[in-house]
Amino acid sequence: LEAGAVKAGNVQNIMFKNMMDAAICCITYWVVGYGVAYGDTTSPDANGFIGVENILIESETWADWFFHMAFACTASTIVSGAVAERLKLE
Repeated sequence: LEAGAVKAGNVQNIMFKNMMDAAICCITYWVVGYGVAYGDTTSPDANGFIGVENILIESETWADWFFHMAFACTASTIVSGAVAERLKLE
């Protein structure tokens, strides 16, 4: 959708940017995002605000993780769509 709203010369940059947004978001949410959002805050290692369990998703289902990761990636792609053709990757 976003590639259709930019000049033909920038389609490749937009597609690369979208793929990198998705890849970085997936890895980051897998490593720390899910544990921070849904970790156990009563654990002795936690600080009461950020959970420390479920880092690298060892005990939760992948479907639940994928659902929440899709929303996290959407937040990053909204911002990247707003700056389409305003930033240049070199």
